[in-house]
Amino acid sequence: MMNPLTFKIESETRRVEEPPPVWQGRPAWSEYLFLLFFTLVSAVRALIAVYARNFETGVIYSFGALFFIGLAHFLRATTRYTLTRGAVRRTAGFLGKGEKSRPLGTIRSVAVEQGPMDRLFGIGTVVLLLKEGNRRESLRGIRDPEVICRKIEALL
Repeated sequence: MMNPLTFKIESETRRVEEPPPVWQGRPAWSEYLFLLFFTLVSAVRALIAVYARNFETGVIYSFGALFFIGLAHFLRATTRYTLTRGAVRRTAGFLGKGEKSRPLGTIRSVAVEQGPMDRLFGIGTVVLLLKEGNRRESLRGIRDPEVICRKIEALL
């Protein structure tokens, strides 16, 4: 016989609602231009080796080209930038192990750095200058960095 005073208490789970992102992005492909250059060099060397009927060397260079293109894809796919109304977040690494979040209250100002090659490809680095000391955080390989810089400045 069941005791009429017993009842099941269900645990209540609370969800912490994150603010919706204002902007999300990944580094541009041109950020990994040096890896794409190594891919091109390896592919050309593979073609030269195959043309010279040295198939073993051609296979080795082909694997090198695949490795460099795979590495560029992996680095781009595992890096994500998120801007919310409360923080700037950089998630890097496999399964998001290396996450850095900077609340907007700790940011003093925002700047854009672009080299000649960056300007050519339309990318740049958004630099977050922090209030604590002379520390800075960088968001590298951002397409249209001036637009992102203005978005962050509007939220400060």
